[in-house]
Amino acid sequence: MFRSLFYFVAFVCVCSTSSAQTTTLELFPELASHRTTTIRFLPKDTLLKEGNAAVVMLRMIWEQQTFMQNVVPKIPEFLALPFDDPRLAKDFPFDGRQEELYRAAFMRDADWNYPLHEEPLATILLPDIQGMRTFAGHGLTLWTRIRIAKRDYAAAHEGILTQLACARHLARTPILVNRLVAESIARQALENIELLIQQPDSPNLYWALALLPDELGDSSAFLQWESEMLPRSLPSLRNGEPDTEDPRWKKIAEEFSTFMTVAIAIKPMSVQEGLALQSRMLAEAKAYLVREQLCTEQQLKNWSEEAIVMRWILDLNAVINGRIEAAYQLAPPLALEELAEVMKVIDDETKKINAPASPFPASCRNIHISTHLFDRNVKFLQTIEALRDYAASHYNQLPKSLGELELHTPSDPLTGKPFLYELNGDEATLSTPEISDLTKEQQQSIPKSYTLTIKKN
Repeated sequence: MFRSLFYFVAFVCVCSTSSAQTTTLELFPELASHRTTTIRFLPKDTLLKEGNAAVVMLRMIWEQQTFMQNVVPKIPEFLALPFDDPRLAKDFPFDGRQEELYRAAFMRDADWNYPLHEEPLATILLPDIQGMRTFAGHGLTLWTRIRIAKRDYAAAHEGILTQLACARHLARTPILVNRLVAESIARQALENIELLIQQPDSPNLYWALALLPDELGDSSAFLQWESEMLPRSLPSLRNGEPDTEDPRWKKIAEEFSTFMTVAIAIKPMSVQEGLALQSRMLAEAKAYLVREQLCTEQQLKNWSEEAIVMRWILDLNAVINGRIEAAYQLAPPLALEELAEVMKVIDDETKKINAPASPFPASCRNIHISTHLFDRNVKFLQTIEALRDYAASHYNQLPKSLGELELHTPSDPLTGKPFLYELNGDEATLSTPEISDLTKEQQQSIPKSYTLTIKKN
């Protein structure tokens, strides 16, 4: 028997979403000139040069050992300081490092050379991720804040461009964790745009924001590789599934057990609990394979229990991941509805066998939301810039509704609905529409709102 196979746990990638927050912005009115299309937050394709940005970015991590030892431990303290605190400019040396990242930003390619075809996917290490979070994330964030404090807005624009370009280099890898870290780095860049548009004489960035893409990476690539995570982590499946009566299914079951126990900390089960779960899984696997016409009841009599259960797991994994990839091709509001149905399928399968969790991507809806937060936040900021434009031509007053704005106001891409706007005296509130069918924790982590006031130059 294959008792250790029954340690079912969730194969979950945690979303990188920011906590619920209301941000207060004091804005100076500024018209949105088409001349500001010269400001870009990603390099023009015509300016990209041949080269491998990954080499430049990775080399920094190993070249900057003194910086890593002496400065990096202080970064949380630096991030907590006001952006114009003189200690930042004095104690955070990042100039030469920003120049290297700027050089990487203008390279066309970033080949991280992960051994995707040579090693089991679950065992591939990602030591570069923390370094990218440090340099392209926190480092560039602090460098840009120093420039904003000095009102060197051109340099601040350069810092934001560099940060978003480096995030795009990371997001283009077909690995979900990289994509989520890239989204985190991009979020820091957009937070610096929030800071920038509150400064006197800062140009209106409506058109610069309009030039940004909907997403930084290729969702299809990471979805296809994530769908292969389970089979490509079982070495005995390297050449495809064996015949149903092949004894290698026992080895495949053992590899699956190793994959689950190594990838995720699992609470041990008693022998009695394992045998009971084994019986429920075996019954569900048989019912599934016959129901999906993958075999007959007579054929099952010649299969080992390992073959029955593993064929069920692998087939259902393929079906679920196929539905997830197809859902991503829909508009986000429709995709969220479809992904909710997929999560219900996963939940139902888990409940049928009364397992603690399942090995399927149960957080697929969270991941979809996380990978679309960049677009949502860009559209959010673009709406704020449309409000600054309105105030500049209406005696420093905010409109009664978004319908009065003279510039196009984008809708929330996740829901397809307009952003929520309310004016109360001289103060306005701009917030995101609610996404239906989220858990209480998700509803608390995803929404965002701004309290806006207009200052006189």
